[in-house]
This record gives sequence, C-alpha cells and structure tokens, in this order.
Amino acid sequence: MQTEIFTQQKKKIAYGIKVIEVSPKNLCKIKIPLPPLAVQQEIVSILDTFENLVNGFNSGIPQEIQARKKQYEYYRDRLLHFKELESQSEI
Repeated sequence: MQTEIFTQQKKKIAYGIKVIEVSPKNLCKIKIPLPPLAVQQEIVSILDTFENLVNGFNSGIPQEIQARKKQYEYYRDRLLHFKELESQSEI
C-alpha cells in the first residue's frame, strides 16, 4: 500500500481536503500487481523450507539444553563427591 502504483490509483479515487479518504467500495477497485504463479510457488517453497528449518531448531534446542543440563549435573556430582570416591579407592 506504499508503492507508487498504489498511490497513483488511490489519488484517482480519494476525496477530502483536510482528511483524505477512500471509501471501502472504491478501495476494492485498486488493482494490486501479483507476480506470476510460478514465482508465487517458488516463494511458497522457500518459505516452507525456512519454516521447516526453524521448527527443526525449535524442537532440537530444548533437547540439547536438557542434555547439557544432565551433563552438568553429572560432573557437578562427581566433583562434589570426589573426596568420598578418593577415600573409597584407598581402602
């Protein structure tokens, strides 16, 4: 709605002095250029691929965070009980 083509068409149907208005009925008359169907399909394909990548990241990240949390807890516990393990190995 901010293109030059739209603005030119809007000027032909707009009215008012201080507040420029366009009636909904007239607004429907404005033609919006669309790319050819093949280009639209390519855009959809690219957006679908992007969506799949984003969804893959979103599902993988929580699993990775959970795995890192378990790893952290494992090594934390090992360090906290290091003295106990050391004294048991001397026996």
